[in-house]
Amino acid sequence: MWRGPSSGLCKTCPPAQPNFSSQPRNKESLNPCRKSPPGLNGAYALDARPSRTISAAYTYTVKVPHLTAREWIMIVPKPPDLPAQAIRNARTSPEGNVIQDLSPRHQPLLRARIQAGNESLQHEISFQLLFDADLFSRRLVEAGNRDPAARPAASLPEDERRLSLRPTRQIDYADKAIENWAAKVGLKDRAAEEGEIDYAYRVFQAIVSACQYEYRNEQDRAASHVATVGRSDCGGLCNLFVALLRVHGIPARTLAGRWAFSARPGQRMGEVEYFQEHIKAEFFAQGVGWIPIDLSSAVLYEGPSERSRYFGNDPGNFVTIHLDGELTFDTIYFGNKTVNLFQKASYWVTGLGSLAGVVISENWLIL
Repeated sequence: MWRGPSSGLCKTCPPAQPNFSSQPRNKESLNPCRKSPPGLNGAYALDARPSRTISAAYTYTVKVPHLTAREWIMIVPKPPDLPAQAIRNARTSPEGNVIQDLSPRHQPLLRARIQAGNESLQHEISFQLLFDADLFSRRLVEAGNRDPAARPAASLPEDERRLSLRPTRQIDYADKAIENWAAKVGLKDRAAEEGEIDYAYRVFQAIVSACQYEYRNEQDRAASHVATVGRSDCGGLCNLFVALLRVHGIPARTLAGRWAFSARPGQRMGEVEYFQEHIKAEFFAQGVGWIPIDLSSAVLYEGPSERSRYFGNDPGNFVTIHLDGELTFDTIYFGNKTVNLFQKASYWVTGLGSLAGVVISENWLIL
């Protein structure tokens, strides 16, 4: 038997962490989380509107010239329904079945088992994730400008609250480095009368003012490390933002996905090809809903006076593939594997020969 590397790692994501297979899958496996204090968000409302409808096709091709494959195991996340997107007809080609990731979130994955019954499949496989999506824009506005027909924001379900407050290996808010950085930039305390939105805006301003954007293909993106070095890419900056909110009882999560635009041939980020991968974040404000944040765009593209346009403003041009990170899945033959961010497919293969000279190619097409 031979296996392929865990190829589900985005170019902007760190290497896979040890798996969680020893943890129970019930609610008791989560650390106890504090309740969010009462929100004081009466001055704010969220204006959400239809943005566009897309058809997406992600293609992942593996060529193994020195291996005679017997069976391919292909795994990819199934994009979730969220306030900013409604997913329809999510499927893979070859066809896969829906399974649950083994981490506490139990996110849906699509896993296909393909027998290499003909010669072409013995040396190459092309795997696709296909789906349609209705995208929605979201904009934070003054309460007086809210759409009169808009429904009040629903309360956050207790399961989601717990998941969006828990510490993880990447959102390691108990680390002393987080406390030290928060004290340094004036974020250690949240006033009793300070609502979720007002505190989150202070965190946003502190990160985009104090941190630098740095992309490297492999780097430590844990929140504690980002706080220590003061720089990271979209994933690391979002981890720091989410950690600082969670420690103060504000539910927050990262959104791993891709821009809703087709990849451009030859486009690169540093030394690697770029297929519209990106990481955003959002937090939940009581009485308002999930508020979108784009930290790296604020750091990278705008001057100080214009950065606030990336707080509470999502034009509806992004597709989330999964929430947070550290997804664990069953590879059938090779045990449970965990990846931090799962923006592309992962493959595993049995057969005879060698994986020497393996070639992987991708494409991301939006219609």
